Amino acid sequence: MNILTIITPNWVDSHLARWLRYVQKNCPDADLLLYYVGGNGIERDFPGLREQFKQVIELPLEGRAQFNRIRMSAVTDFKVQSCLYLDADCDVLESLAAIPEQTVGKSLAFVDSPAIHKPWSELCRKLDKDESWSGWVGNNGLLWMTEDWGERYDKAGKAVEDSGISPRIIGTVAFNWMLRENDGWAKLPYNYGVIWWDSDNFHGAKVVQYCNDNGQKKRVTMEQEWRDSRVSE
Repeated sequence: MNILTIITPNWVDSHLARWLRYVQKNCPDADLLLYYVGGNGIERDFPGLREQFKQVIELPLEGRAQFNRIRMSAVTDFKVQSCLYLDADCDVLESLAAIPEQTVGKSLAFVDSPAIHKPWSELCRKLDKDESWSGWVGNNGLLWMTEDWGERYDKAGKAVEDSGISPRIIGTVAFNWMLRENDGWAKLPYNYGVIWWDSDNFHGAKVVQYCNDNGQKKRVTMEQEWRDSRVSE
């Protein structure tokens, strides 16, 4: 299995170090891939980091929309047959090796968000979309892909670019528009993407996603507490 994430220099110590530790522990046979965005070059910025990955693609920083877009073409960019994308601010708690068996015949898989984002529901209401559109929201923080979905995502992005939605969430909106306009995808069980505040579902969670500023802050605090405990041993 190929497992991918995207990182900028300011997230290497605060998030990527923890991501690597959990992925390497629970998916020891995975080949790790990385988009390194911004900075002065990964070897110069973080000597030895490249060695943790089978492949690294370095890109200049072009803006927030870039992060949502590049993941959709990962199989093409890295020249692999399949790829599992995971946000760098998630914790992998168990093996993810069963995903390919659960998604046979589908070229994209994801996990539902536990909440329906207000901008998405407002857009659906504005466009008079029914429950099949408005009743759920897919999360693009975990993506299993066996095809390049970049062109389909671009088409969806153009469809929503004038909607007035905040740049912070427009990537999620474009992703969900793409899902409604295309077939060939599947939903994974929620335990593959439990949100950080949903403690009722932590038991059996394979992945916990620390979305938004508060979740990311909590994850950084947890990581520092772990590091402090190691020093005191």
